[in-house]
Amino acid sequence: MQRISLVWVSLFVLSLAIPTWAQVNGQAGKRSRKGGKIFKRMDTNNDRQISREEWSRKPEAFGRLDRNNDGVLTMEELREARQQRPRGENTAPPTKP
Repeated sequence: MQRISLVWVSLFVLSLAIPTWAQVNGQAGKRSRKGGKIFKRMDTNNDRQISREEWSRKPEAFGRLDRNNDGVLTMEELREARQQRPRGENTAPPTKP
């Protein structure tokens, strides 16, 4: 009888944890899909790299994101930059009062 109760309690606890896990993973998936779409849109010649000519954002950001200074951005370089930046961090320079 105690085993059956333990099984039911375990199932109940799992039923509470699974939606939370799915929500957290779903949000991360949406962010990475959005980043992938932007990357594909910028990669106009479909070579899986973004050159300076293809880059449509701030020019100084390109230099900061190009970690190996080869003149192109890869999806991996952009992922690394995103992971190193704390979530919600404002990337704009501070304004003077």
